[in-house]
Amino acid sequence: MPLKLRHLIPAILTPFYRWQAQRQAGTLLRILTYHRVNNHRPGDRLSVPRELFAKHLDVLEERNYVVLSLKEAVRQLRMSHLPSRAVCITFDDGYADNFTEAFPELEKRRLHASIFVTTSWIDQGPSPVAGATPTSGTGPCHGTSSRP
Repeated sequence: MPLKLRHLIPAILTPFYRWQAQRQAGTLLRILTYHRVNNHRPGDRLSVPRELFAKHLDVLEERNYVVLSLKEAVRQLRMSHLPSRAVCITFDDGYADNFTEAFPELEKRRLHASIFVTTSWIDQGPSPVAGATPTSGTGPCHGTSSRP
C-alpha cells in the first residue's frame, strides 16, 4: 500500500514541533564547529579566514548569544537550566592554527571553545590530507581541552 501524504505529515512535522518546543523552553543548544582558522588556505572549505572567524564571534556577542564551554552546557542541560541562545564553539582535529589564530580571538572576547585533537597525528606524523599540520604533543592544544 503506497504511503499517503497524510501519513507523512506527522513524520515531517513532529521533529519541527519538537524543535520549536525546545527552542521555546530554552533547551536548544547550538554548536558551531570549525576545523581551521587561517588566511593561508583560501580554497580549503575546512578553513575560515581569521577576520571572518572574528566576525562570527562579534555577531554572537552583538546578538546576545551565551557562549558556554561544552562541560558547562552539559551541566546546564542536565539541570534543565540552559540559557536561551546558548552556543558552544568547537574545533575538530586540533590543527595548530586553532591555537595560533583562533585562540587570540576567543581570548580577546573571553569566550570558551573546545578543541578535539586527532591524537593519532601526534604519534603517526602528518595527516594524509594535503597540507595538514597536526599540533605537537606538547602544545596547549594537546588532548581535549576547553579554552580559555
